[in-house]
Amino acid sequence: MGILLTGRRVTAEEGFSLGFVNQVVTSQRLLEKAVETSEQIRQCSPDSIRATKQAAILSLEEASVVKAIKKQYQYSEVEKMTNGANAVEGVLAFVEKRNPQWETKWKARL
Repeated sequence: MGILLTGRRVTAEEGFSLGFVNQVVTSQRLLEKAVETSEQIRQCSPDSIRATKQAAILSLEEASVVKAIKKQYQYSEVEKMTNGANAVEGVLAFVEKRNPQWETKWKARL
């Protein structure tokens, strides 16, 4: 909280040690790692990505982690994720040991 309230700048290494930076890379490898990470995300169900983003944002409004976890099942994107065709496809792909063929395709947003 102190960093947020004071605006204190931190190094990439300190951000990593505090847990709000995922990776530290050289500037020469930055684009390569960004593309690699985006491709890993694109392999996931679009429904699960939308649900994760919505749950992460809306959970900040809850008073406790327990309340946030309980309430996430009421969020519209989580409901779509758990009840949609991609939920079935994910399980089938896992059981059949193949890559999933997600029903909803990614849309580029700028």
